Amino acid sequence: MEEDEQELTPETAVPPTTEAEVKTRRPFSWESISVLLLLLILVMAGYFRFTGLTWGEGNFLHPDEFFLMDVASRLRPADGFLEYLRTSESPL
Repeated sequence: MEEDEQELTPETAVPPTTEAEVKTRRPFSWESISVLLLLLILVMAGYFRFTGLTWGEGNFLHPDEFFLMDVASRLRPADGFLEYLRTSESPL
């Protein structure tokens, strides 16, 4: 067998890489790009999360939550079962 030919064993169907092949790799990898993209997304999410925190104007509820709490506080139970079934008279 010649020196240039490498024998492939059943365990490894790909010949081992040489030092020259290792040095010709690209300066970036998809793994590093995906990590940078993930960090960028997290930084942007943090920015959008913590900007505009004064929307409650002293209230700790979001405006939609404040509306729901206002509506829920105005509900009162029906006086009787028949009043509950009559939708024109029901307070719900």
